[in-house]
Amino acid sequence: MSEGRKRADDVFYLGPDFKNPCFFVEAKKPSVEIANKDSYFQALRYGWNGGTPLAVLTDFEQFHILDSRARPDIDTALSRAVQKYHYTDYADRDKFGAIYWLFSREAVAAGGLKTYVASQMPKAPASSSSAACSTAATRALMRASCASLTSTAGHSPAPSTLQTPLWTARR
Repeated sequence: MSEGRKRADDVFYLGPDFKNPCFFVEAKKPSVEIANKDSYFQALRYGWNGGTPLAVLTDFEQFHILDSRARPDIDTALSRAVQKYHYTDYADRDKFGAIYWLFSREAVAAGGLKTYVASQMPKAPASSSSAACSTAATRALMRASCASLTSTAGHSPAPSTLQTPLWTARR
């Protein structure tokens, strides 16, 4: 990492709300092995500071989904992987569908991230600092803003029924 200002490569929002990110993506060069504690820690730090439950780390060959609900700790960063995919997995309809229905605009707008975190992930990892407790309510509110668009029927609406929000990535 450079010593300059550090920020994620991509931040995904549901427009027009550009104050509350839904998730972060940290991209590395394809020549870099991303399964290392420094890369994980960097992606986790972006997710934690932004109040998102998940962060993505990729080198375009691999796609790692990380649990960013607890304060990042470089010594435990490698244990925070929720799911790992290789680019060859994209040809598998079920594996590609799992990624799509978690991170697509339609899925995020319908509350897919919130549902996934609540039903598929264990409790947030223990934080090594009590500071995490003092901001837990604030982080929960920030995360809820991304999931507040869940349809009243409790299922994902058809893509054509989604008028807004816009899906926006900022670099």
